[in-house]
Order: sequence, then structure tokens, then C-alpha cells
Amino acid sequence: RAALQPLNGILAYFFRGDFPYGYFFAFTPVASLALEVQYFAVFPLLARMRSKWVALLIVVITGLMINALFTRSPDIIENYTYRYLIGVLPTFLLGFLYYQHRHGTSQMPWWCRFEFLGTVVGFTLLLSAALIRPPAAPWLAEMAFAMMTCPWLLMLAMRKSSSKLDHLAGYLSYGIFLVHIPVIRFAHFKGESALQFVIALAAATAISFVIHWVVEKPILRWRHRRADHAPMAP
Repeated sequence: RAALQPLNGILAYFFRGDFPYGYFFAFTPVASLALEVQYFAVFPLLARMRSKWVALLIVVITGLMINALFTRSPDIIENYTYRYLIGVLPTFLLGFLYYQHRHGTSQMPWWCRFEFLGTVVGFTLLLSAALIRPPAAPWLAEMAFAMMTCPWLLMLAMRKSSSKLDHLAGYLSYGIFLVHIPVIRFAHFKGESALQFVIALAAATAISFVIHWVVEKPILRWRHRRADHAPMAP
């Protein structure tokens, strides 16, 4: 995370005074990228785990998140449920279980299936937040709701044959997430109207599309060329 945080300072230096949120206008996308880097750094340790151990790890981490709610400390709650890797690791691991299920790389019992675990973990977090009422954690209910609904939506989507539009939407979705807050803050939107939301979404989608074609696709082609010309292992 520390290696990526200087991006905040670089962007703020070039655009200082243009953002109502000051030097932290790019914190969300930078923090998200930092979490991605941390996850892929530890993923080799998890990739060979059997599905039941991945499921157990999800349960343990969820317990640690709920335990943080009892501290009543906004900083601890935010870090353990959102800012640190431990707070988003269940989401990453649910995605990993989905990958295993989708590609048939692991025979898993029903209680290890990503849709069942997502529902249980999401409902548990939602119930815990409602009962404990932790301070300054509105995102917890959103994350819990997403865990309860997204796996089942993915199951429905899996019944439909994929298309190029599906692949493009997948490529653009994370880019939209990364750029939507800088777009909103650069335009000084306050989220007070539906029109502002539509404009921000359209601008974030356009920027994400440009980034995908100008930056991501050339890098992907370069990686594929390297893989095609890599020497075969003896």
C-alpha cells in the first residue's frame, strides 16, 4: 500500500485546488489498487489450498471482522472491515471459490460453495451490524448485501452463453470503480441529483473504455506474445 500511496501526492500536486476533498481525492482508487497488490502477493499461499480450508479461512476472517465491531472504535472498525486486506479478503476468497466452481478445478462440498458461503457471511455481517450498531460503518451493510446477492446473480448469469459484450463489461467494471470518484470530485458533484449520477457514470465509463483500449489491451497483447515465445520447460 505504501508504494502506491505517493500517487495521491503526485495527482494532488498537478491538480491542487481543483478538488473539494483536498489531497485525498484519489485515496479510494489508490487504496483499492493497493489491496489488489496485497492480495496477489499472498495469493500464492492460498492458491493450493483445498476448498474446505478456504471456506474455513473465510469464516475465521469474518469472525475477526465481527470482533472488531465490539471495539466501538471507528478507526479499528474501518480498518478491519474495509481498509485493510483482512476486511476484503472474504470477498476475494469467495471469488476464488467461484473460479474453482466455474472451471471445475475442485470438488467441493455444498457448504464450501461460494453462493452458500456468500449468503451466510453476508447475512451474518448484516445481522451483526444491526445488533451491535458500530459507529461509522455504513459500508458494512452494503458489503453484506452484495455478498448475499451477487453470488446468486452470477449463478444466473452463468446459465447464459458469454459474449464479447460480457467480456467488455468485465474489463470496464473495475476501471469504472477506480475512476468514478476522481470524476465526481473533479466535477465538484455532491450526489444531489440523478443527472449528476448519470453524467459521472457516463464519464467514468468513457474514461475506463479509453484506458482499456490504450493501456490495458496493448499490455495484454505484449504478455500474450511473451507467453507464446517463452521457451518450453524441459
